[in-house]
Amino acid sequence: MGVGANYLQDSPLANNSVFQLASQFNYLESISADKMPVVMYPYDFTQGPQGSIEAAAAALWRTAAEEAGKLPHALVDVLPERPSVDGRVYYQNGYLEPWKASPGYDDNKQENQDKYLEPIYELIKARIKHLRMLPQWVKCEPSGINQLQIFSAAPAYQGNLALSKRSLMGDKICEELDSAQYEAVVKIAAIRSMVIIDIVNVHVTLLGLGSFNNPITALTKGLEKMADVVKDHPNVHVYIHCFDDGGVKTVINAQKVAAAKSPFGLGFMDAATFMAGGPKTAG
Repeated sequence: MGVGANYLQDSPLANNSVFQLASQFNYLESISADKMPVVMYPYDFTQGPQGSIEAAAAALWRTAAEEAGKLPHALVDVLPERPSVDGRVYYQNGYLEPWKASPGYDDNKQENQDKYLEPIYELIKARIKHLRMLPQWVKCEPSGINQLQIFSAAPAYQGNLALSKRSLMGDKICEELDSAQYEAVVKIAAIRSMVIIDIVNVHVTLLGLGSFNNPITALTKGLEKMADVVKDHPNVHVYIHCFDDGGVKTVINAQKVAAAKSPFGLGFMDAATFMAGGPKTAG
């Protein structure tokens, strides 16, 4: 608690760690469906952009690769080639906005939304194993340490209007996509721990639970899936980073539900202990 994404690199627990960064589904950062250049990342104070600018060369590489058409987005093998319903486009430039598939979304109507979202959910559920992930080894320029950054994205339900559009199927879409990415991040860490035969620290964020207004059930399912992986890989150490006290309470509430299916506990570490490399044991 109390460690910003920019300064995580200064802890011994960050060197050669796996670092989940909140991004869009095109592995870039943006405050809207319009693309945002890397020079604007410092002005977006959310976790993803702030973590990305600490490895700026890697962020520039991703942008150049995406612009050149050499970095297909994460949903390229999950969604149709032209993700739209009756001309209503619900995916663009890394932004997945399922609620836009429903007519009347722009005048705050919810009627029959699930009728339009259920086929999208069923498609995502059927193709979830085709979701692409981008694990990228980066060097953080300020500290010189290496990290395996993994970019994860959530469906976007920004603003009060969009939040009012998150229906039952909207929640299920969030749960399916968010939890699959949590699972993939710790599986990648587990593979690495077996390769190097050593501890791998994993730093995850509250994917979609900030301005994107995803439901807490998406985190609950993500915790369940991470616990199922980690229980067989004691060398994988997971650190959950929260923006504020509200985020901590969210994790606690999600853990109470998730642990009923996949038992695990939570420990709490203050910033000073984390930055020192964790608690010191006698001897």
